[in-house]
Amino acid sequence: MSSEPSSSSTALPPTKLIHLTYEGNFQLECTAKVVSSRLIDEVENDKNDGNRKVEIILDTTAMHPQGGGQPTDIGTISITGDDCKDYVINVERVDIDRSSGIVTHKGTLSCLSDVKEEEKQAVDHDSTNLLPFGAGSEVKVTVDPENRRIVSECHTAGHVLDAAMARCGRIMPPTKVSDCVFIF
Repeated sequence: MSSEPSSSSTALPPTKLIHLTYEGNFQLECTAKVVSSRLIDEVENDKNDGNRKVEIILDTTAMHPQGGGQPTDIGTISITGDDCKDYVINVERVDIDRSSGIVTHKGTLSCLSDVKEEEKQAVDHDSTNLLPFGAGSEVKVTVDPENRRIVSECHTAGHVLDAAMARCGRIMPPTKVSDCVFIF
């Protein structure tokens, strides 16, 4: 079942980042294995809607983590649980620990299979709070292609703007776009 991420992330192996390879630069899907997973934000998980906030560490990912002023990829992680039901994690954020190379995907876990109301309540009120999958489970990672395109184009536009400013003799210090105000 669920395995808690270690308090010392150095105990886990670094995540393979497919987008850093020549072949994987534009790859929007991959298969991976769960290294670690856990429930997060227990207050949110008590809403009894069958969805749970989770974080999951995989051995491989096609998703770009947050960094360098660039937003994170979003997408899904699909998995068949130990209970033979189909689940999806709607990934809302991907972070990397630069010192260990470990990538953490954070999102909302939903069951796609038909679940009877009594089963749903039994899972929601399970005092062990275990996830229906654990280390070693195989998953499919899928990047949202439209979001990736928009983020990629904005990233490239930032480089073009930087080059144009440099040609004009105006060097801008590195800043996060989220910290900027543009007046047109």
